Amino acid sequence: MVKSSSMGNDAPGDIHVLYVRRDAQGQIASVTNSKDSAHVEACELSNPELRSYLRLPSAPPQQLYESDANLVRVIDDLIETLIQKQLISITDLPLAAQDKLLNRRRLRDALSQQSLLGPDEPSL
Repeated sequence: MVKSSSMGNDAPGDIHVLYVRRDAQGQIASVTNSKDSAHVEACELSNPELRSYLRLPSAPPQQLYESDANLVRVIDDLIETLIQKQLISITDLPLAAQDKLLNRRRLRDALSQQSLLGPDEPSL
């Protein structure tokens, strides 16, 4: 049984910690997203026993991580192309997105400079 509750002492928005109730044999009997009198044991979502109880895969496959990284690069390039073609402006995006895109651009430029200089050449 998975119970959802808004009462408790857990940190708001912390979806990586759940609270479990164990049966007499020590097995997880129920889970809730907030601490209460029956669900006192905090358990991270990465816990294999909790993942098994919730019928979640033991860990996301590496292919999914690689796919996410590749998709981020595609989206990054797409946004850059839209900006270059003046179809959107960076200022059309929320400030948080602007900051992330500008930071990625700086990192990519720095990495590009390093690869152009080679490993033995001093940086500019």
